[in-house]
Amino acid sequence: TPTGEPALIGGAYQIATGGELRWFSEKAKEIPDVSAVLTGDISIAGENWIPIGSAETPFAGSFDGAGHSVSGLTIQSDENYQALFGYVGANASVQNLTVSGSVDAGGSYVAGVIAYSEANVSNLHNRCKVTASGQYVAGVVGAAASGCTISGCTNSGSVYSSSASGSAYVGGVVGGKGCTVVDCENSGSVQGYGYVGGVVGHAGKVANCKNSGRVQCVKQYGGGVAGQASSVSGCENSATVTVSGEFVETRAWYEASYIGGVVGSASSASECVNRGAVSGRTSGVSHFASVAGV
Repeated sequence: TPTGEPALIGGAYQIATGGELRWFSEKAKEIPDVSAVLTGDISIAGENWIPIGSAETPFAGSFDGAGHSVSGLTIQSDENYQALFGYVGANASVQNLTVSGSVDAGGSYVAGVIAYSEANVSNLHNRCKVTASGQYVAGVVGAAASGCTISGCTNSGSVYSSSASGSAYVGGVVGGKGCTVVDCENSGSVQGYGYVGGVVGHAGKVANCKNSGRVQCVKQYGGGVAGQASSVSGCENSATVTVSGEFVETRAWYEASYIGGVVGSASSASECVNRGAVSGRTSGVSHFASVAGV
């Protein structure tokens, strides 16, 4: 339930409690370019969170976590665009924030911090457990528009999509959409059907990223750091990448393709290191193509 209006200093609301964050969420529906700064760590436990910003009314303001955290995020929904921030517009800014809790959604575009972003984002950290049945699922940003840069972000929460789509786009930090991802790290487990990466499922440029969380991919484009990218450089994977394969009844075997320790598929890769195992099924007949250490 929204509580009293927080103090307004220098054009930004000073958010000190969970109730004030809920007030801010409601305010953003009326004035999308409203801005706020966290003045300390806050909790929003005890309620099913309705995301800040939607596809119909994207958040267009500035939100600076100032190095603080929002804990107790709880989302249980069948809708798309589920996270602390549902939809962030191109002129918005969301940065310097850590989010913890649990997100369980039946739709697509699901994450702990931002479900969909048209803006560059930096220094965002997810500790939420994220579970979804749709596409574009991640810890920090479910999907970021092509041309955006995601930098300095980390994920330590588990990420899982039950979507049986070969293009599920699942990542520890970012799900997909062709953005640039730099200086990001993942330590949480990541599991999905296709386009699955420890850091990002599908991206343009990926640089200086690290993964230490286990990656499990069913069908195609699975990698320790990235499932698929145009270029990958200076990246490192130290976790196990496992591929199970999709069962093909007519051939009575499991098929999978484009699986790598660092990246499943990329137009170019340079200065990358893989220290994790790349493993397949332990039972049944497998037919895997394009599986490599890096």
